[in-house]
Amino acid sequence: MNTLDIWILAIALIVYYVLHSLLASEYIKQRLPKSFINPRFYRIIYNAIAILLLIPIAWIYKQVDAHFLFEVKLLSYLGIFLLASGLVLMFFALRQYDLGEFAGTQQLRIPGQPKDDLKTDGFNAYVRHPLYFSGLLLLWGWFLYQATNTFLVIAFISTLYLYIGTRLEEQKLLNTFGDAYRIYQEKVPMLLPFPKKKHRN
Repeated sequence: MNTLDIWILAIALIVYYVLHSLLASEYIKQRLPKSFINPRFYRIIYNAIAILLLIPIAWIYKQVDAHFLFEVKLLSYLGIFLLASGLVLMFFALRQYDLGEFAGTQQLRIPGQPKDDLKTDGFNAYVRHPLYFSGLLLLWGWFLYQATNTFLVIAFISTLYLYIGTRLEEQKLLNTFGDAYRIYQEKVPMLLPFPKKKHRN
């Protein structure tokens, strides 16, 4: 196993996620001159950059000599179950959102900032970030199905990113919705759909 290749993959992932978060931040968006990039095009360009930057990540991943850490059939079956669950959850969770706004095509048709709505129904009634939760199911489901050293690196770093990204997203939602979101936080768990303990008065 080439340890250097593993480190290169890890560093490339970290750089990708840092850039992804910076470009998604309001701080960057508000400081980009409108003469440089029209706000209507920002989301679709952001998505295109995110996809294009995955190409070198995939190339680096292919260069690493992958080794299985373990091969247990029962865990492989569990991995398939988690993968299927993650895909189903992601499909239904995405249906709760405006996919045109998510992709950036709505902003091209309708100038101005998309209207924010606090969604607390559907899967959002069980976990505040069902898309991120489905991402965790997909990551660790794939790792259990193909338990290689390379995918362990991807799953671990991506999980850290999802957690940090969720915390940053929480702050944005608090700034947008205020007390309504604080009440929602008290009732519904953030990332894992475990029942929240009720505090006794």
